[in-house]
Amino acid sequence: MKSIELAALEGLIYSASGWRKVFSPKKKHYLQDHDTLFLFFAMTAFLQNHEQSRTESRTEGRAESRAETKKATKTEKDSSKRLLVAIASDSRKTSPALVSLAEYAVRKQGQKPAFLGVVPIPAALAYTKEKADLLVYITASHNPEEYNGIKFCGGNGEILNATLSKKIFDQSIRMLRQTSYDPDALLADIRKKQSFRSLADLQNAVTVQRKEDLYRCYARTIEQGSLRGLPAVKEAFLQKISVFRKESGIVPSVLWDSNGGTRSGKMDAELLQRYGIGLKKYLHD
Repeated sequence: MKSIELAALEGLIYSASGWRKVFSPKKKHYLQDHDTLFLFFAMTAFLQNHEQSRTESRTEGRAESRAETKKATKTEKDSSKRLLVAIASDSRKTSPALVSLAEYAVRKQGQKPAFLGVVPIPAALAYTKEKADLLVYITASHNPEEYNGIKFCGGNGEILNATLSKKIFDQSIRMLRQTSYDPDALLADIRKKQSFRSLADLQNAVTVQRKEDLYRCYARTIEQGSLRGLPAVKEAFLQKISVFRKESGIVPSVLWDSNGGTRSGKMDAELLQRYGIGLKKYLHD
């Protein structure tokens, strides 16, 4: 019989941008036990690593000169709060189980989860940058439908860099190898506290206020631009669109192929229409 570690790592696609795997080979909605344990420890390592960073920042703050006392006090105050961890996903079958697992890990560490539902990662990152401390995003990106995965993102609205991702990966393996926990008892507790069974459950967990905040954060990111020089490019593009409309009398449209992605079209449609751009959606197998 394979060890839990070997079974969990078999078939895993690991990279700094995300960890991906076929967690349910028979295309079911549930996770295999070894994957559940590995991902629980991965999420735990992610949270603990951030907590360690906050503690180190607080210690450094205390050691600063009197001229920096005010700044140090703020750092200590911020470090005493519970983390607000945003959790979002795409629409794959195992997403409800993975979001439930993320919630379990967050609560187990004494932190607070913030459910964003099934949303595109740019929107989730925009929300995290303004409103949350961390983001756990469930997706397998471009991989086939049977895959799923996880991305760990910081409060700066960016996916963790390769160094931090590797640190979390190594720590989760060490946790998996420890003998101080009972795998059966942990799995039973995780199953007992699973909050989400369907994609509808994920969407229903998002409050109206959070939906509004999510939209506003995403809209600001798109409109203001998150990259240097992007606002100027945006304005130049919109100016060309405006001139084209006036000269041709044609409303520019975007042909969008979502390819089974997370976007429902609502956010993107509203933003595009605000700039006078039509959105054409076609459904296909």
